[in-house]
Amino acid sequence: MTVPTLPLELYARIFQYARQSELLALCLVNKEINRVAERKLYSDVILRDAQAALRFCHSIVARDGYRGAYVRRFWFWHEPKRGGRMPLLPEQFWSAIQTALSIMTELEDLTIVDTTLRNTWILDPKYTKFQLLTARLHLAWDSNLVSFIDTQTRLRSLQAAAPLDDDEPPCPIASTSLRTLQVFEGPLLVAAELLSCPLTHLRLFAGDDTLSILPIFIDNLIEDNKTLRSLSVIHVHPRMVLPLFEGLTAHSDFASRLRYLGVICLPSEHRDKLHKYLMKLNQLQVLEVEASHWDPQPSHAAAQRVLASELRIFCPSLRLVVFWIGHRHTPWAYVGDEWTREESKSTSAQEDTLWRLV
Repeated sequence: MTVPTLPLELYARIFQYARQSELLALCLVNKEINRVAERKLYSDVILRDAQAALRFCHSIVARDGYRGAYVRRFWFWHEPKRGGRMPLLPEQFWSAIQTALSIMTELEDLTIVDTTLRNTWILDPKYTKFQLLTARLHLAWDSNLVSFIDTQTRLRSLQAAAPLDDDEPPCPIASTSLRTLQVFEGPLLVAAELLSCPLTHLRLFAGDDTLSILPIFIDNLIEDNKTLRSLSVIHVHPRMVLPLFEGLTAHSDFASRLRYLGVICLPSEHRDKLHKYLMKLNQLQVLEVEASHWDPQPSHAAAQRVLASELRIFCPSLRLVVFWIGHRHTPWAYVGDEWTREESKSTSAQEDTLWRLV
């Protein structure tokens, strides 16, 4: 039985809707269809198992590595079996990853999670030929990583981990680097190296060790950045909330650009100072607040509706208020002159992506 002949472009359109198992079967039909199916199969690679990742690396370098140009997205993080311990992946494994990356000339989206934070050498710019648009790099922010980042002239979104040694400051980037970076998510100390970038969306992890420098960071952010419209700060101590608002609203131009702000510990009493600062955020559309520390907690719909109404009195531009209580969160949207509870999807503030969407 012969397979009906169709233009390869039409096969490519059809294969966009095929599952991975179907693509594997299609690779066995004939040479023409194999070529189209392989291109789709290797374009989007997400791996959670080290053995599967190793097999992929061997496959990608086979036959002179012609499949390397197919890969547009490559994500790898290792998930141990339920109840198992996270194994230490050997250097040979990371060498295989480096070799595979070296032939992915068209790669645009890269995620690498290394729990040891010790294998930044795999991104040696001597071996990387791609230009990323998006990078999630759970790797130490060291000289190796910075050397790689300095070569990425198209990078728009970056998620980064902390330096390997918390006592050491992050390695600085060149003043001419990351001129296209708009979105950053990572530690405050690393973000401090990126203030000259044209950031529009910024998410900071401010632990107890960096809370003391948060006001200084905000001052520098306001001075250096002219494009930010979304700011998320995770793990801010309640006593730092008012100083944070004071810093953010000290300059009217900066305050009027903010469209999103979170996740803020909402004071349970004496909120008059907070109201004063909210009046200066005259374009704010989304506010996420943490209320786990309240006693009693405002878990009932009526209490949250009242609080959302109160916040909007002093910030009339608000269209969405999200209440976080522990790992539960409840979004309230202002539609048709009333607050309506929406369905929640995220399971923790760290997994929330709302800050990227405003």
